[in-house]
Amino acid sequence: MVMKKLYSTLLIMTLLVLCSCVSLSPASNPHSTADIKQTPIQNSSSTTNINQIPIQISSDALDLAYTNNQVAADMQYKGKLLDVTGSIEYIASDSIELEVSNSIDTIFCSLSTPDLNKLASLSKGMLVTVEGICTGTNIFGVEMANCVFITTITQDTNAITAAVIAISSVDLIQAYEVNSVAADQQYKNKVIQVSGPIESIQNNVLMVRGVNSLDDIFFSFSAQNITQLATLSRDELVTVLGTCNGVNSSGYVTFDNCSLVSSK
Repeated sequence: MVMKKLYSTLLIMTLLVLCSCVSLSPASNPHSTADIKQTPIQNSSSTTNINQIPIQISSDALDLAYTNNQVAADMQYKGKLLDVTGSIEYIASDSIELEVSNSIDTIFCSLSTPDLNKLASLSKGMLVTVEGICTGTNIFGVEMANCVFITTITQDTNAITAAVIAISSVDLIQAYEVNSVAADQQYKNKVIQVSGPIESIQNNVLMVRGVNSLDDIFFSFSAQNITQLATLSRDELVTVLGTCNGVNSSGYVTFDNCSLVSSK
C-alpha cells in the first residue's frame, strides 16, 4: 500500500515537471514576445504633398488659431503648405522667427536651403512672407519646415507693423468716409485683412464691395498670387490680405501685395 502511494506521488511530480517545462517554452507560449509582430509606424510628414495651393495667413492669425484650439488648428494647418506673412523677430543661419502679438510665442521657420546673402540683407522688424510646411506647435509657438522666402515687403517710412488688423469692407470704407486722416493713421501702410463680397475681377485687381457697388475696395494681387483670382466669382464672400495704400485720387481705398486668405 505504501509503495502504491509512493509511486503515485512520484508520477504526479513527474507530470507537474513536464507541464511546467512545456508552458515555459517560447514556441508554445502564445504571449511570448518572440511571436509578436511589430507594425511599423507610418510617418505622415514624409508623404506630405507639397504640390498644393498654399494657404495664405498672417503670423498672428496662425498663432491665434493654435492658441484657441490646437486640435482644430492641426486639422486645418498641420502638414499643409502655408504662406505666412509677419514681421521678423529673430534671424539665424538656417532659420528665422516671425513675431506675433503674443510676445511669448513666435512662428519658427526652418529654411530648406539657407541663403546667407539673403539672410544678411534682412533685419528685425522687416515684413516678409515665408512659405513652408506647418509641422504643428511646441511650447515656443508654431513650427514651419522646408521654408523659402516668397517676398520681402519694405516701406521707406517703416510704418508697417507686424500685427495684422482684421476688418470688414463696410467698416473700412465707413472709417475713411468719417475721417480719412484718422483712417490713414490707423490703416495706411499696414497689413490689413479685409472681408466682403466680390463686386468684380479685372486682370490682377479684385474689387470688393462695401455698402454698394459705388464704394468698392481695390485689391491688386501680387504676381505669385494672381492665379487665386481664377477660382473666384461675383458676390462670393472673400477675405483678402494686403497692404493698405489709403484713398486714391478717385476716392477709392486701394491695396497692394494682396493674397487670398479664404473664400466661400
